[in-house]
Amino acid sequence: MRVPDFEVFAAGHWWPLVPGVAGSFRDRIGSLLLFEHYNTRVVVLGALLLGLASGMVGCFTLLRRRALVGDALSHATLPGVGLAFLLGPLAGCVIRISPPLTMTAADTAHSLQLLYDFVSEVAAGS
Repeated sequence: MRVPDFEVFAAGHWWPLVPGVAGSFRDRIGSLLLFEHYNTRVVVLGALLLGLASGMVGCFTLLRRRALVGDALSHATLPGVGLAFLLGPLAGCVIRISPPLTMTAADTAHSLQLLYDFVSEVAAGS
């Protein structure tokens, strides 16, 4: 495949140079907006579900005044992933699969949540 000149790109005539792309610009945009392609449908559906779920969880955590707890928990999972990478081969685990990573990340996040609850109770009691 030859590399076209800049004038070809600037004029918008580069689509016929891409393999598998045919038709006018209006046809391609129309097929994208009408969800004719499987990948477009999957990506839009996933983005829609993620937006709905994160919006509900975000409102719930904000109203419960725990907006920064999620940030702290997400940062607390990083040492768990690091421990899995360091100690996993010593225990004979294959680290390329996700259950050991998920378990150690969840354990460190859970321990931080317990510490957070303990500190909150001690601070409220004094």
